[in-house]
Amino acid sequence: MTIGPWRPISLEFYQNRIIESDVRSEISESLDVKLSGAFTFSEKTAGFFSFLLKRPDGSLEVSANKLPVNEGGHAKVDFEWRTGQLELWYPVGYGAQPLYTVEVELTDQVRRYQSY
Repeated sequence: MTIGPWRPISLEFYQNRIIESDVRSEISESLDVKLSGAFTFSEKTAGFFSFLLKRPDGSLEVSANKLPVNEGGHAKVDFEWRTGQLELWYPVGYGAQPLYTVEVELTDQVRRYQSY
């Protein structure tokens, strides 16, 4: 009888993690798009984070790396697009409903903590 792990295992732990994320889009009457993201982290220490926005087909739309996290454990990011640069979401029967994906990764100077 075999007992215990039979494949390689690893143990991961985090001192800091993403505890709150708020990503919002604002579309003007001319169909320009503003995207803002606000993030709160569990530890109130400085560090860095990366932000990626992926298109519905999985390709990369925009990314920002090594953005600073302030001493309060908060960070923000803002982007803008002109009319026609992004696929917009329409109600059922009025157009497509494309889904974009946001990926956020928190790091310090040495190691990666968490992806969301």
